[in-house]
Amino acid sequence: MGKNSAVQEYRDQLRKLILIGSDKELANFLTEFESHCPIRSQLLEENGNFKIIYDQPLKSNNSFIDKLLLVCSFSLGRELVKHGRARLKSCTSSPCEEIFVDYSKNGLQRFCSKKCSTRFHVKKHRQTKNSN
Repeated sequence: MGKNSAVQEYRDQLRKLILIGSDKELANFLTEFESHCPIRSQLLEENGNFKIIYDQPLKSNNSFIDKLLLVCSFSLGRELVKHGRARLKSCTSSPCEEIFVDYSKNGLQRFCSKKCSTRFHVKKHRQTKNSN
C-alpha cells in the first residue's frame, strides 16, 4: 500500500467511525494503531508552566507512515478523553472530508476552516439565487 493511500484509508475509516460508528469501534480503531508502537510521555515544568513531551523508543521498526498514524491515533485519543466524542467531527463542506476537533464554546462548529465555511455558504447562496 502506498504512503498516500495508507493515510487516506486511515482518514476514510476514521471519518466513517466518527459519522456512524459506535464509541467502542472508534476506541478500538485508535487503540489498534497505538498498540503498534508504544509512546512514552514525560511531564516537564519550565518557569511555572507544564508541558507533556511524547517520544517513541529509538529502536522502532515502524515506517514513517506507521509513526504518523500512531501519533494521529494517540492525539485523537487524548482529545476524545479531554473533550468527548461530540467534539470530534468531519467537515460539512463538500468535497472536504477533513476531520477536526471542535474547540468552539458551544460545540456547534461544522467546518474545519474559514475557507470551507465560505465555500459552503457561497455554494448555498448560488443555489438559492439560481432557483429563484
